[in-house]
Amino acid sequence: MDRILRSGECDFAAGETERATALLEDQIKGLPGGTRRAASLRVLAQIRARSLSVRDAFELATTARAEAGDASEAIAEVELDLAFYAFCLGDLVGAVDHARAALPYAEHAGLDPVRAEALACVSMAEFWLGRGRSEARMEEALALEDPGRVGPLEI
Repeated sequence: MDRILRSGECDFAAGETERATALLEDQIKGLPGGTRRAASLRVLAQIRARSLSVRDAFELATTARAEAGDASEAIAEVELDLAFYAFCLGDLVGAVDHARAALPYAEHAGLDPVRAEALACVSMAEFWLGRGRSEARMEEALALEDPGRVGPLEI
């Protein structure tokens, strides 16, 4: 991870939203497409989701997904973010679609905690859609979870 991205994350965690936003926006302007740009867009989207607009965050994350190319780790993380943003926007079908999209990439990248969150998101959204609940899916999510992982969205 590059220093500017890490600095933006730390500034945001410290409550310095404007500074974090400025750092990331400047970095994004100077980066060519690819996983570094996708990572910066993803963090900027998380900042927007918490400080301005989940809809704006969804749009930035959609751009980050396009920039991620075929990098499994980046795709898994961004698709999970998109699932949570869709959930917050009331798009339960979209939440299921994005969470399901994250699953094979998380598995390929060996990201069990991301896979756990995606499974949980699928379960929650499908329950709210009236499709019942899957005990097996939730057991798998609990077995894979990392309780110390900071989730993609805390609103």
